[in-house]
Amino acid sequence: MKAIINMKSICHPRRSISAIIMLLIVILTAGCMKEEKEPAKSMEQLRIENGVPVKVKAIGTTSFSKSLHYYATLKGIKESIKGSSVGDKVLKINAKAGDEVKQGQIVIEFPNDIPKLGYRQMEIGLKTIEKTYNRMQHLLKAGDISQQQFEEVETQYLINKENFAALNRSLYVESPIDGTITDIFVSEGDIIVSDMPGKPIPLFKVAQLNKMIAKVWITTDEIAGVRKGTTASTEVNGTTISGRITGIALSLNKRHQAFSVEITFDNPKRLLQSGTTIDIKLRTYNNPNAIIIPRNLIKRHSGRDYVFTADNGKARKRYVTLGEGNGMEIEIADGLKENDMLITEGASMVGDGTKIKIVE
Repeated sequence: MKAIINMKSICHPRRSISAIIMLLIVILTAGCMKEEKEPAKSMEQLRIENGVPVKVKAIGTTSFSKSLHYYATLKGIKESIKGSSVGDKVLKINAKAGDEVKQGQIVIEFPNDIPKLGYRQMEIGLKTIEKTYNRMQHLLKAGDISQQQFEEVETQYLINKENFAALNRSLYVESPIDGTITDIFVSEGDIIVSDMPGKPIPLFKVAQLNKMIAKVWITTDEIAGVRKGTTASTEVNGTTISGRITGIALSLNKRHQAFSVEITFDNPKRLLQSGTTIDIKLRTYNNPNAIIIPRNLIKRHSGRDYVFTADNGKARKRYVTLGEGNGMEIEIADGLKENDMLITEGASMVGDGTKIKIVE
């Protein structure tokens, strides 16, 4: 555009001012028209020139574990409920709950003068047959009686001896194992009567509490990660107590539709109590040097999983093998290593080889 100005008109004061204003308008208009001819760059062009803005994080290793939780009732590693078929008055109790007892120690006594039991008669009868048995032994050695005659007396003696011993076990009830009395179901002076004749009446419970066991039921989906020796733990009053799996059923229980698994806990301080219900954490997986990333960073194409890392100003596709998962996080078993720069934001806008710009 050309601007033609009459020099004579410039000499006139009023006309000169108008001419100058016109000249400025022409110059500004020309500049604006020049700028309009240069179109603004698109976001795509800016990304190509400057790089896609992304955020990254250096990969490190950490301890990673996976656990299952179950509720179970505890019992001693060995427990026994001792009873008696004698239906009469409890004469004496020689221990209380919490006492340590030895196998064979008499805990509860019944009177031996109960008429229906015939204790005295049986005792006398046993002593009589015992004398006869001893005499027959001498006669057999001397050849004065036959072997058959001796065996008949011997059989009668052994039967009487066992019957008397069984009666004594009913009247003087012993602890069946070494352990701790955990409960006594009767009191001195109680008259106990069995609801089912011939069935022993429960009197007391004794258990070995230095170790405790709990039974949990594990489904078919979870059993694959469980094996003998798998570690377990529970917490009592802020103290963590460790245990391990000591038994796994080989077949599915149809009633529970699960496998029975036995867990054993050491209990030297008696923090675990028989009959209580605890929350058991069963550690099914542990890796002290795992690479863990958020699940949402994993992308998948044609059946393969991958992530993006930053490498010399460019995005790089890295195919990975996934390990164990836990909630929103997942383990990378292969494909990444420590100190790799993982793209954590902006990965959806890049491809393999895309120029990137790392931002804080």
